[in-house]
Amino acid sequence: MLYNTLVDNTLVDNIDYKNSKNFEQMITIYSNKHDIDDKNRKPMFVFLMGSAWMGHFPLLYYITNYWNSSIMKNLSKKGYTCISIRHRGTFFKPIPLFSKYSKYLILFLSITNIFALFNYLLLVFLWNSICKGTTDYTTILKDVHDSLTYIDDNYETITSKYNGNGEIVLAGYSSGVHVLHNTLISPNFELYKNISIKKIVYISGVLNINTNVANLRNIRFNLYIYIVHVFLNLLFSSHDIDNYLRSPILTTDKLPDKKFYIIGCKNEFLNIPFVKSISEFVFCSKEFSEKLNLTGDGNRSKYIEFNKNHWNLLNYYSLTETINSIIKYL
Repeated sequence: MLYNTLVDNTLVDNIDYKNSKNFEQMITIYSNKHDIDDKNRKPMFVFLMGSAWMGHFPLLYYITNYWNSSIMKNLSKKGYTCISIRHRGTFFKPIPLFSKYSKYLILFLSITNIFALFNYLLLVFLWNSICKGTTDYTTILKDVHDSLTYIDDNYETITSKYNGNGEIVLAGYSSGVHVLHNTLISPNFELYKNISIKKIVYISGVLNINTNVANLRNIRFNLYIYIVHVFLNLLFSSHDIDNYLRSPILTTDKLPDKKFYIIGCKNEFLNIPFVKSISEFVFCSKEFSEKLNLTGDGNRSKYIEFNKNHWNLLNYYSLTETINSIIKYL
C-alpha cells in the first residue's frame, strides 16, 4: 500500500509491505518527480536509519524518522532514489513491581505514607504502560532482513518505477550502522540474490561497545564502560548484549568483500570535556576503518571526517556532496 506526499519536488512513498499499519515496519522511498528518465537511470541509496535502537511508540519513531530523512531528501534533489529502512524499536525496561527492592519500598510506603504509595504505584503503572511491547535485538534484525527481502523480491519493479539502474549503495547512521553491521555478517545477507550492492557507507555510528579490552587500571575508561553498559542494560537483555551488542571492530573479518566508506565527526557529541571524552571512547570510526584495511589489500576502506557533530551531520551540505560522489563514481 502506498501513501504519497510531495515535499520540495521529492515524492515520498510509504510502503506498508507487511500490511501491519505500523510505521516502523514500513519502508519509505524518496524520489524526484523530474528525474524519472530511462536514459538517466542512477544507483539507489538504501539507508538504515538511526534511533539509538529505540522506537516502540509513535512520537519517538516519527521524530527519529524526521531526523534521518534530511540526507535522503537532499540526495533525492540530486536525482537519486533513496529507500529508508526502519525497524521496531526497544525502549527502557519496565519496572518490576514485585522485585525484591520494589516489595520493600511498597511495604515501607504502606506503613509510612499511603499517598506516596499511591503515587508510586501510579508512576509504575504509567511507566510500564509506555514500555509495554518493546522489542529485542533479534526482532530488530528480523525487520531489517524483511525489508531487504522485500526490496530484493521486488527489485525489478522498484528500479523500473524509481529510475534505478540496478545498483545500490547501502548505508546506515548511528545505531543504524550497528544494526547494518550485524546484518552484513549474518547468514541472511547471503540470501539476497537480486540487489546489487556496490558500496557500503557507515555514517557516524561505529560504536566501541562491549569490547572488554579496557585497561583495568584506567579508572576513566572503566567509568566510560560503566556508563555505556548501564545504558545498554536499560534497553536490552543480557542475551542481546552478549550476542549482538559487540563492537564491530571485533568482526571486521566477517564482512562481505565490498568497498566501505566510514564517515566520522571531529566531535561526535558536543565539545564539552566529559561528554567529548565519552564520545571519543564510544565512537571509533577511524580505528574501525584502519582495522578493516588490515583484512584486505589496504584499500578496502576509506575514512572521511567532518568538522561537525553527530547531531547536525545528516543535513550537512558536504555530507550530501560526499555521498553523491560515492554513488556517482561506482
